[in-house]
Amino acid sequence: MSSFIDRYKTPFIISIVMALAVILLTDVSTAQGGVLAILGGFAGIFMMDLEFLLYAHIIEPNAPESLKIKSTLQSKSFISYVRYLNENEYSFKELPLRSILFQVLLIVFGYYIVMTSGMPFGLALILSLIANIFYMQIIEIMKLGDLDRWFWVYNGDVTKQGSITYLVSLGLAFLGIFFFI
Repeated sequence: MSSFIDRYKTPFIISIVMALAVILLTDVSTAQGGVLAILGGFAGIFMMDLEFLLYAHIIEPNAPESLKIKSTLQSKSFISYVRYLNENEYSFKELPLRSILFQVLLIVFGYYIVMTSGMPFGLALILSLIANIFYMQIIEIMKLGDLDRWFWVYNGDVTKQGSITYLVSLGLAFLGIFFFI
């Protein structure tokens, strides 16, 4: 249970804050809109970890990591699955959601949602995802010293300074979404 709490404690807090921000900063005036914002925030917690399931079943189904993920899930041991992710997260290199391309698309989609409908679920999901990605990248820079695996589309090495510059840009784009709410 400790591995579950270690992995999801901070993302849970981030997602609650993003859901509350959507509720307080938009015109969510119904209980249904509030519930949708909270559900969107919670969906943002687990979206990035669902990518490992995508990797195991579609992208690289025969890779050793994929076989381990499948076996832990077949044994219905969610805690073992989370423990495996905690221990081996950085061994996965080219993941579709852990890329600058996905993040750019996410930012663009975030601006689109804010400018058009402002749907509480979609807005909370986007904000939660961006904030959790930002958190994950800060942790990765602290542990590994760079964000190379997020730049696999770029196909080159990114310096620590380049990673920090990217994080600042991502943070400014994230704040820009709040400006338009």
